[in-house]
Amino acid sequence: GKYDDVAGMVDIMNKSLEEIKGLIERLSGTDILNITKMLTTAKKVYILGRGLTEYVGEEFSFKLQLLDIDAMFIGDPNIMREKAKRLGTEDIIIIFSLMGQTKELVESAEYASERNVQIVTCCCSDTSPLLKYSNVSLVGMRHKHVAIQDYEVSSRLPLQMMSRIIIDALVMNVKE
Repeated sequence: GKYDDVAGMVDIMNKSLEEIKGLIERLSGTDILNITKMLTTAKKVYILGRGLTEYVGEEFSFKLQLLDIDAMFIGDPNIMREKAKRLGTEDIIIIFSLMGQTKELVESAEYASERNVQIVTCCCSDTSPLLKYSNVSLVGMRHKHVAIQDYEVSSRLPLQMMSRIIIDALVMNVKE
C-alpha cells in the first residue's frame, strides 16, 4: 500500500545519504590539499576512467580546463596504456574507478609508477590494486544495494563527490 511506497522512498534517499556520509568521513583534508597542489604544479594532467566512470572523468577534465589547468581525459584502453609509458615526472595521472580493478587502469598506473609519475586514485574499494601505485588516494564507500542487478551500473555518486570536492578546493585556492 501507500505506506510501503513511502518507506521505500526513505530507503532510496538514505542510500545516497549513506554514500555521501561514508565518503566525507573517510576523506582527509590534507589529501585534498595535496591533490590541489599537484594539479596546480603539474605540466599536464591525464584523467583516466572506463565504462560509466568515463562521464565523471570527462566532467572533471572539463572543469580543470576551465580553471586553466592543462588536462586531458583518456577513456581508450590502448591509448591510456601507451601514454602512461611516455609520461614524465612533471605529469600527473588521476584515475577514477569504482572498484579500482579495471585491468587497463591498473596497467597504466603500473607503467606510470615505473616512470615516477604522480598518481592520484579516486575509487570505492580498500582492496584496489591501484592504491599501491598511488601517491594520494581517495577511497569512498560504495553502497551494497545495487539497483539494476544485471549490469555494472552502480552509483558513481562517491566518485562525483570526490571530483566536486577537488574542484571546489582548487577554486578556493585559486581565489586566495
